Amino acid sequence: MKCLFLVPVLLCAAMTAHAQTDQQWSAIRADFNPDSKQSIDDIIRRIGDKRVVSIGEDTHGTGEFYDFRATLTRRLIEEKGFSVFVLENPHEDMVALQQSLGKVPMDTLMRQHLFPIYQTAQVKQFLEWAQGYSARNKKFRMAGCDDSFRDIVPRLLKQRFASWKNPLLDSLLTDYELRTSHKASEYYALIKKPMPENLSALTHLAENYKLVRRIDSIYKTQPKRDPMADELLFHAYSSFELFPAIMEKRFISRDSAMGNRINYFAMQKGAKVIVWAHNAHISKKPFVDDIGKMGETVSKANPGNYFAIALGTATGSYSYITTRNINADHNFRDSIFSKTFLPLQEGSINETLLRLTPAANVVYDFTRLKPADRPAFEERKPLRFVGYNAEKPQPPVYYDVSPAELFDLLIFFPKTSPTTPVFGN
Repeated sequence: MKCLFLVPVLLCAAMTAHAQTDQQWSAIRADFNPDSKQSIDDIIRRIGDKRVVSIGEDTHGTGEFYDFRATLTRRLIEEKGFSVFVLENPHEDMVALQQSLGKVPMDTLMRQHLFPIYQTAQVKQFLEWAQGYSARNKKFRMAGCDDSFRDIVPRLLKQRFASWKNPLLDSLLTDYELRTSHKASEYYALIKKPMPENLSALTHLAENYKLVRRIDSIYKTQPKRDPMADELLFHAYSSFELFPAIMEKRFISRDSAMGNRINYFAMQKGAKVIVWAHNAHISKKPFVDDIGKMGETVSKANPGNYFAIALGTATGSYSYITTRNINADHNFRDSIFSKTFLPLQEGSINETLLRLTPAANVVYDFTRLKPADRPAFEERKPLRFVGYNAEKPQPPVYYDVSPAELFDLLIFFPKTSPTTPVFGN
């Protein structure tokens, strides 16, 4: 009899616990319409006076995410004084792109300077707005937080230093440009020197780090300082320092480096920064290896001034590219494809949110959690993180996380569609 009595009691307790979880989600939930001024007003109100706002994505290829990001970003820039836009793209390319806005066709700029996953109609529309805005507001800056180890930095530095008439600096910058625009074998053929035996690509890149440091040391002896030169050298230094570290078996976090690049702008007087990057990068805490250290690095450097907005979905389809290393070369001509999401993992946060709101877009505000409810949200459950490649069962795209620990807001779109490529496959 005891056992028979316990079964319904335990079943009831389990059902109550499940209902309580639903109630906790409901308590921090609000309706959200990305096309409604009132909804955007509400998001801006929640952001308050934060100076660094990151707007994430759980795939790099979801159309609705880019549309919302563009809407919110324009409002923050035009109404709240945000002046720096940072994309998860090489910084040197963002500088070159902005310098050429209005001078070179937009499609050409996108093909030359944006990772292929961003070569979409949604991003193009935002850039066309940015072109007009930057023409009227010279303080507006476009920046990148990904690695800059191509030939754009040395070419831009040569322009900055041309009037200095420093033969040694000019020679080093020419060498820097040759090294970053050619493979090691091509470089040594051009300078007509024998390539060292057993020279690896890693060693060649580590030599670039030494070269950047030498250029920087000479630049610092000059009587004049150039803010753009400071910026370019900082980004080059933070990109190349990874390679000697690998050779010396020292760990350097790529995510932390991305965070430091954002902080470079956030630390400037009066700066207010908007970041577009993946949910995995903008999170306030790392959740696997060093993934998440970007957001953590920015949050720690800007205490009380960092606001992370995650964007998530459950069903529909998305865009992707097949290249495994998106920044392996400077040939940004990969094709964009689309496909339907795989079935949701059972017990995942995505599945829970779809069950709660199967048809309506909603926003979950973790800053509104009551102290009594917070422990329940500290329990880690699977959340989907799809990068720029296609979703596959292996390696897994679900990670056990507590979204309340990682983000301030989670905006959930039950069903979404892929971005629209600008260029055909």
